[in-house]
Amino acid sequence: MTRKPLALALIPLLALASACSRRSQADYDHVPDAAVVADGDAKVDAEGGDASVLNPLLDSDSVSSDVDGMIFNGLVRYNPKLQLEGELAKDWKVEQGG
Repeated sequence: MTRKPLALALIPLLALASACSRRSQADYDHVPDAAVVADGDAKVDAEGGDASVLNPLLDSDSVSSDVDGMIFNGLVRYNPKLQLEGELAKDWKVEQGG
């Protein structure tokens, strides 16, 4: 019995959160592409909280993972066309069976 009133109370909050999260494409027109930012410029990024760990082997939350991704390099990365390219690895091969 207590679940129904709680669910009914949450519906307006969810609708409000959904309406507040919608943005038009025009809101992002002022953001420069990564290729346009000159060497030496600062990058400002906002996160939903503080990183709990700065070790990519131990991070278990999305904020820590995002921050670790800006600090540490990986072996490979995705380019803007979503193709793998080497970041630290110069070459690699995929064995039969993956």
